Amino acid sequence: MSKTTLLTLGALVLAAVLAAGREGSVRMGIIGGALFGAGLGLLAYLWLRHAVQHRPERAMRANLEGFLILMGGLMLAFLSLFAIPMAGETLELKAFVLTYVAVAFIPLVLGTVECAQSLKSPALRGGTTS
Repeated sequence: MSKTTLLTLGALVLAAVLAAGREGSVRMGIIGGALFGAGLGLLAYLWLRHAVQHRPERAMRANLEGFLILMGGLMLAFLSLFAIPMAGETLELKAFVLTYVAVAFIPLVLGTVECAQSLKSPALRGGTTS
């Protein structure tokens, strides 16, 4: 397991601890935002890692695509909280967005750093060092 994955899981645990002290819709907003942010953030990280391993020349494009996935997910969640009345009542919008951004930031930044380090080292990419 990579450092990015472990730190993202740690952020999920922290979000669960923070949510335990809250009530109702705020708790659901924190948990929902953390899970959605971690899921999409790790998806973007895996997409970038795949591009680095198989087509390193497309790493920057994969990083941009991952960022767009995160922004698209945030927009869809934001719109669905307004369009679906039940979702708006169940989740607190501010808690959801803040937790989503905080948790999605971890794999976006740390995953980029890990992939940049693997581009520098052929052994980490699966290549030979000779």
